[in-house]
Amino acid sequence: MKTVLLLAGGSSNEREVSLRSGDTVEKALVQAGHKVLRIDPANTDLDINNYSKNVDVAFIALHGAGGEDGTIQQQLHTASIPFTTSCIEASRLCWNKWTYKQFLIKHDFPVSRGILVTEEDLRGLEFSRPFVLKPIEGGSTIDVVIAREPTEDNLILARKYLKKYSQMLLEEVIEGPEVTVVIMGETALPVVEIIPPPNQEFDYTNKYNGASQEIVPPLNITKNLQIKVQDLALRIHKLAGCAGMSRTDIIIDKSGHPYILETNTIPGLSEQSLLPKATAAAGLNMEQVVSMLI
Repeated sequence: MKTVLLLAGGSSNEREVSLRSGDTVEKALVQAGHKVLRIDPANTDLDINNYSKNVDVAFIALHGAGGEDGTIQQQLHTASIPFTTSCIEASRLCWNKWTYKQFLIKHDFPVSRGILVTEEDLRGLEFSRPFVLKPIEGGSTIDVVIAREPTEDNLILARKYLKKYSQMLLEEVIEGPEVTVVIMGETALPVVEIIPPPNQEFDYTNKYNGASQEIVPPLNITKNLQIKVQDLALRIHKLAGCAGMSRTDIIIDKSGHPYILETNTIPGLSEQSLLPKATAAAGLNMEQVVSMLI
């Protein structure tokens, strides 16, 4: 039995997702026989150092800023508390989508064409073609615009978000099935195919309302291609310095070429999330997963 410091909640715009992950993890830790001390870093009076002598390990179930960007990892490292996620440097690398894309390009991984844009660029040629606009930092598809047919409504939404973030990542749209690959330890788990509702996107709403399908094994991906994307995800996990777990999202074009979208160092852990679906397909229940991580 371990005494586990469970961190969930936080003050990012992914707080609600983190709380749901925390609920799932807490239940699994208790069922696995561990003692849990759950805290919410949104509490401004919280001092991590106060727990350094009372816990064996910290389980980070924080998503978004403060959780995935290396901040909490730095605090735990300073307090000499071991933690379940990737190190400070790997967390920072994967958190910033632009830095991560440059990392992938440097190491010859396949990525979609992308540039950084501001509100001043809205009238440019890039916005007259299908595009994806996303915050440079953040997850859960929050404030993402997917414009398969650029319209005035999409430009209005893009302008709104560019006022909020000042600079965002603009990428080309790649048509084809989307899959995700979870790495546990140094093992690539079964590939999960993501199928959004007809004529809709895999956005924040459809991620958590049960409208999207997460299929294991994939319906539209050959066995050889599944092996290929598993290999890509595992190579990225190792090269980026990830540890414990990661989840890499990949889209495959109509010719069967995969393109890396992003790698999450703290993927969602709630019942609606993709990681539990992959671990279940690998024959692992959540008690086994959390115990492996700690």
